[in-house]
Amino acid sequence: MKKFTHIEAFHAVVKYARHVNGSPTVPAEYQLHAPVTFRGTVKLHGTNAGVACLPEGLFAQSRSRTLTVEDDNYGFAAFVARPEVTAALRTLEAEVRAETGQPPDTRLTFFGEWCGPGLQKGVALNRLPDKQLVLFAVAVGEGEEARYLDALPRFGDRFAEVRIFSILDGPVWEEQVDFMRQETVAAFVEKATALTEQVEAKCPWGAKFGVEGVGEGIVWVPVGPQFGRTDLYFKTKGEKHRNTGGKGVRIPIDPKVLAGVAKFVDYAVTDNRLNQGLEVLGEMGLPITMKSMGDYLRWVGNDVKRECAAELEASGLEWKKVAKSVNAKARSFFIAEARRI
Repeated sequence: MKKFTHIEAFHAVVKYARHVNGSPTVPAEYQLHAPVTFRGTVKLHGTNAGVACLPEGLFAQSRSRTLTVEDDNYGFAAFVARPEVTAALRTLEAEVRAETGQPPDTRLTFFGEWCGPGLQKGVALNRLPDKQLVLFAVAVGEGEEARYLDALPRFGDRFAEVRIFSILDGPVWEEQVDFMRQETVAAFVEKATALTEQVEAKCPWGAKFGVEGVGEGIVWVPVGPQFGRTDLYFKTKGEKHRNTGGKGVRIPIDPKVLAGVAKFVDYAVTDNRLNQGLEVLGEMGLPITMKSMGDYLRWVGNDVKRECAAELEASGLEWKKVAKSVNAKARSFFIAEARRI
């Protein structure tokens, strides 16, 4: 299956872009000397979902596995299996294939967020009257060879009766960033911080359906010549949904410098990240029991190591020096949750 790409923090993309531009070994077509245009769409707080379209059928998937009606994730496979939903997805598939010239025997995967009541707590989307699939990307091919297509349509309410929507029918923002000019990076931060703060205060996607409440943030992807560059995808989250510590929603340009292992663990191993680990277990089809603790600790450790690599480096810390403390905090949290459930 094709898994949806991991999305970085903004400061990690800034650092990466400057490294790419400064490296003589990076091919010219990958360098970013011109401003990059980014499209921002509302980041929805549900669970990642995908539908792989093949001649032999439609296959529902979570972020990490193929789903079946018998082995599901919040009822998503059962949703895809409904005849009226299958028909709508096949219609969309045919339109995308016709527009992009993709043959019918290639794997075409729609990615979206499966969101609504019973999926997440404390957000506007949890108060929607029923679950819905909001598509935000489409890819062609399999595994690491797959590539994203700039072919996700706006389709308004065409498939509203079967609860399928396009994220492009919500608010869309466009901003440019020249990674080599600090003033344009700072200008983007000012704009994106204000927008993210607005989304967190009142989720625009929820408001579209008459529901008010907290939103999560914004996902930014490059468009134009850089479309499909997943190494440039980033997200800006409000304070309530960030996986790292700190007050306010201002988007950091530089990684935080932390004084020692204890400060790093407080910063990186937040309740948001620990709870996200529980959600990932659900996506993997694993129960919150002691048998799943190894998978949980592995995910938390890998997530911290990947997302907070810049903070580790800036603080002069090595992963092997903090890993034990990260694991200990995650372990205590998991045991308490397993006992509570």
